[in-house]
Amino acid sequence: MVLFGQVRGAIAEVQRREWALLCLETIGVLVGILIAFQLNEWAENRRETARNRELVERLFDEAQRNVSWLRNQRDENDAIISREVKFATALLHDGQCPANEDLWKSVYTVGWFPPIVVENSVYDEMMGAGGLTAIENSSARRAVSRFQSELTMMKDRAAFIRLNSGPAVPIDDPNSNVSYDPTRDDPEDITYNHAALCRDAAFKKRVADKVRDHQFVLSQRGELVRSAIEVCSSLGRIVGKKCTPFRGGPLTGQDARYAEDAWKEAGQR
Repeated sequence: MVLFGQVRGAIAEVQRREWALLCLETIGVLVGILIAFQLNEWAENRRETARNRELVERLFDEAQRNVSWLRNQRDENDAIISREVKFATALLHDGQCPANEDLWKSVYTVGWFPPIVVENSVYDEMMGAGGLTAIENSSARRAVSRFQSELTMMKDRAAFIRLNSGPAVPIDDPNSNVSYDPTRDDPEDITYNHAALCRDAAFKKRVADKVRDHQFVLSQRGELVRSAIEVCSSLGRIVGKKCTPFRGGPLTGQDARYAEDAWKEAGQR
C-alpha cells in the first residue's frame, strides 16, 4: 500500500503538458514501428517480385530451347512416318515389293521410340521455390501446367511401348543378314532379303501393325510441340519478347498461329 501511494503521488505530480508530450512520443514510436514494418514488407515484396521476374525470364529462355528441340524432333519424325506409310501402302495396299532401298529403312525405324528430352531445370527450381505462383498470368500458368502433364503422359506411354514392342524383322530371322565391321561408326550392318520378306504374310502383318502404332505415338508428339509453343509465347507476353526458337529459324505456318493465339490469350489474363 505504501508503494502504491508513492506511485499515485508521483503520477499526480506529472503535469498535463507532460502527459501530452508522453502520449505524442508514444504515438511517434508506434508510427515509426509501423512504418518500419511497412518498409520491410515493401522491400521484401520488391525482392520477391524481382526473383519471380528473373525466374519467369529464365523459364522463357528454357521454353525457347524446348521449342527448338521438340520442333526439330517432330519434323524428323514426320519424315520417318511419311516413309513408313509409303512402305506399308506399297507392301499391303498396292501388293508391291518396294524397290526403293530408302523405303526399306522402315523395317528398323518402326521400332524407334526415341526418348523425349527437354530442359526442365528452371521449371523444377520454380516448383521448389513455391510453385507456379511465381507466374502471375493465369493463362501462362495453365500453359505450363498443361505442357508438363502432356510431357509426363507421353514419356510414360513411349516407355511402355518401347518395352513391349519388338522389331518388324527379328535379328535371327532367316531373311535378314548381319555383318560386323569394327572400322565403321556403327559396326553392325543388317540387310534383308526383300523378295522373301515380301512373300512373308507374317512380316507384312507386323509392318501394318507397327507402322500404325508408330504413327500414333509419334504424331502425338506434334501436340507436345504445340503445348511447348503455347508456353513459350505466353511467357514471352509476360517478359515482352516473341517466342523465337534458338535454332531452325522463326516459327512459321501453323506453329506461328499457335504462338499468336497464345500471345493474345495471355494478354487477356
